[in-house]
Parts: sequence; structure tokens; C-alpha cells
Amino acid sequence: MQEDLERRLAAEGLNITNRFSPGYCGWDVAEQHKLFSLLPGNFCKIRLTESALMDPIKSVSGIIGAGLHVKRRPYTCNFCDMKDCIYRRLKS
Repeated sequence: MQEDLERRLAAEGLNITNRFSPGYCGWDVAEQHKLFSLLPGNFCKIRLTESALMDPIKSVSGIIGAGLHVKRRPYTCNFCDMKDCIYRRLKS
């Protein structure tokens, strides 16, 4: 979906940013409720539980910026400020 959006906006001369989702880099997953409040009810048949988990389970949400002067960059741990994350990749 992100690649499709990138192609469609590029045709209009616009770029996109990286996608960020609740649960990434310190963005509290509970804020998923705020994100879902912007969408019509039963959007894509995805349900949000009280604990902010999506059903079906493999669903993904997030935000993507678009504009003339934004860039999509490869995902690296440099985007995230969680220094003690078990998934953090150390520079060798």
C-alpha cells in the first residue's frame, strides 16, 4: 500500500515520508485509538480492542507524510530514540 501511495503521489510531483505507527519509537500503542477516531467506522473491516490491538491480528496502521520537500529513507535504528531496545542494531 505504501509503495502504491508513493507511485500515485510521485505522478503529482510529491514525495512521501516513512510510515510511523503506534508502538514505533516510543509512540504509545494506546494512541491507536486517536488514529482510529479519524477513520470511518469498520474501516477495512478492522476492529480495535480496548487495549488498542487490531483485529485481524496482522493489520497495520500508521501515518505517512506527503509533500514537496519530504524524503522516505531506509529504516534504521537512528530513527528511534529507544536506546535500550532489544532490537537495536549496533554500528560495527
